[in-house]
Amino acid sequence: MPTLCRSLLAPLRLFLRQSLAVQVLEGLLAGLVVGLWLPPSVTQLLAPVGEGFLRLFQMPVLPFLSLSLIAGVGRLELSQAGRLLGRAALVLLLLWLLALLAVLLLPLGFPAWQDASLFRPSLLEAPKQLNLLELFIPVNPFEAFATTQIPAVVLFSLCLGIALIGVPARQNLISILDRLSDGLLAISAFVARFTPIGVFAILAGTTAQVSAAEIPRLGIYLFLQGGIVLLFTLVVLPQLIAACTPIGAGRLLRCFRTPLTIAFATANLFVVLPLLVEQGKRLIVEARIERHGGQTEAMPQSNRRAMEAELEAEVELPVEVLTPLALVFPDMGRLLSLAFVPFAGWLNGNPMPLAGVPEFLMT
Repeated sequence: MPTLCRSLLAPLRLFLRQSLAVQVLEGLLAGLVVGLWLPPSVTQLLAPVGEGFLRLFQMPVLPFLSLSLIAGVGRLELSQAGRLLGRAALVLLLLWLLALLAVLLLPLGFPAWQDASLFRPSLLEAPKQLNLLELFIPVNPFEAFATTQIPAVVLFSLCLGIALIGVPARQNLISILDRLSDGLLAISAFVARFTPIGVFAILAGTTAQVSAAEIPRLGIYLFLQGGIVLLFTLVVLPQLIAACTPIGAGRLLRCFRTPLTIAFATANLFVVLPLLVEQGKRLIVEARIERHGGQTEAMPQSNRRAMEAELEAEVELPVEVLTPLALVFPDMGRLLSLAFVPFAGWLNGNPMPLAGVPEFLMT
């Protein structure tokens, strides 16, 4: 009996010794196989597991967004805030334009096909009108938190952070907000450990509901979406940064390959937030040292440490503020995922009309 137990536990021990990225990939593959092999009535039993995992993952996100934005802006001086936020806004708008351009171009890769179904119940429903004032300006901020109205939460948090700039002795409050943010990040990191189980349950339940006829069309979307993501990640963004800064594209990818892998495996940027901050500071400090006096490895140890300490203090605040702020707003990955909306219209034979594109992008 003990021998049998050890033989049964051996695969589990091997699985647990693997990295989280490998565990997640194995969970994805296992979910696909189970979803295709077992009938939907069985895989539906896994639906509560997948839904519970998603809820746990989403639970700390909105409080973290608000707290990090309030603390990040509140710790700045007024002159710093204007300069940093102004430049960050320009960079963010540029990245948004690149991502939305890719979203608009993606449907060009969809092959033409005719859907036999002419009647759709959704055509009988009047579309809900978009109220941008209601979406962005909260009358009751607590209601915006309760209904996950993210633009309103962001605007409220941004206004409160700017107001804190003029409040004396605000550092104690900002320190408390920082500690709360660290606690929320710890929750995300803990939930991330169960990502293999969560993605297995989600993929198994979702795959069981996909008919064989839809698989080739879904493959088209995954191929196009994945290709654009890889193009931006490995070519466009590194080359753009290399053109604007002294940091080369290859060096940038080598520095951030670990957080990129973890973020892909867990589908959660918050897990790698501390790593992004530390790697970003180190990369900028090394680039500044090289610009001032050659390679860091060639410098005397004492001089290198003194210069690193001085430059790290100079770049610490901008990096620690702008990194969580960048995660508050929609990143390029989330914007690229909007390509699923025109894909869903194409999949159902009801493509998005050209007149609906401006409202789609605004939303």
